[in-house]
Amino acid sequence: MYLDKWLGVYKSASDNTVGFMVKWDSVESKTPLPPDKWHHITVTLSDNTASIYLNGKLESKKKVNKSELYFPESSFRIGANVDGENSSTTYIDDLFILNDAASENEIIELVNSHEKAIKK
Repeated sequence: MYLDKWLGVYKSASDNTVGFMVKWDSVESKTPLPPDKWHHITVTLSDNTASIYLNGKLESKKKVNKSELYFPESSFRIGANVDGENSSTTYIDDLFILNDAASENEIIELVNSHEKAIKK
């Protein structure tokens, strides 16, 4: 495994926030996720900017170094960091991996289409 070529979406062990790591740069949400509730999490990587959205609202974005990040040699994890630590029990209803970063309007449309589950 190439530890310098990976993407990951993880839950912080300390404060229940969500992070998106690109290589060794990361962006984290500001809002802790209440347990036992559905959340719509969107992460985007456009140019050299990683962004994280919670329930359709931009939480945080950051410039990252994504040079030499390519598939199939890159690893991708959901729910744990690169070495498998800080894993979490996570239920995933829908997962989309797109070639292009979704726009804010597209993200809002996705959230609205899942609004009943999010409000439970």
